[in-house]
Amino acid sequence: MTIKESSKNSAFPILILMRHASRAIDGDRLSLEGHAQAERLAEKIAEFGFVRPFPQLRVLLHSSPKRRTQATLRALADECKIKIQIEKPLDERTGSESAAAFELRVKEYLDQCAAWADRAVPSEEDHRVLLACSHLDWLEAAVLLLKSDENDFERCEPWPPMTIRAYSYKSGVWHRLQAVENS
Repeated sequence: MTIKESSKNSAFPILILMRHASRAIDGDRLSLEGHAQAERLAEKIAEFGFVRPFPQLRVLLHSSPKRRTQATLRALADECKIKIQIEKPLDERTGSESAAAFELRVKEYLDQCAAWADRAVPSEEDHRVLLACSHLDWLEAAVLLLKSDENDFERCEPWPPMTIRAYSYKSGVWHRLQAVENS
């Protein structure tokens, strides 16, 4: 399903899960390639059928506390003239965190996204979009816990840097959206 098909079915809001841009070898920052990727984030989002400029969209930008995730969202935040919200639950797993505690943290965040989606009012003129930028381990856990229409093969697709998966919400289920060709 594309954004246009989704809007015909009033299946908004939209949740976008994404991995941060390529990171530098040392430290918590983006590489030169990562900075270039981050500058093209708006173009990647437009591939799902969103019409630019984006400021007319009511977009929430959530980032893990890491600098590389915030840097990935910076150009989009500037274009949309909105603030990046730091969300601790989006952080990668710490060495002292058990697998069960990490999974619970991811699940609780996804439950908050579903609650947000249940409160959002669908409108073709004023789409609600929540973009969450996180890390490989978090995203791998999230797609397994997300109540979606994806099959097991889709859930296990890889997450290279700057991978984006978009979902529309309807009747308690997240429906995976596909990028549109020639957008």
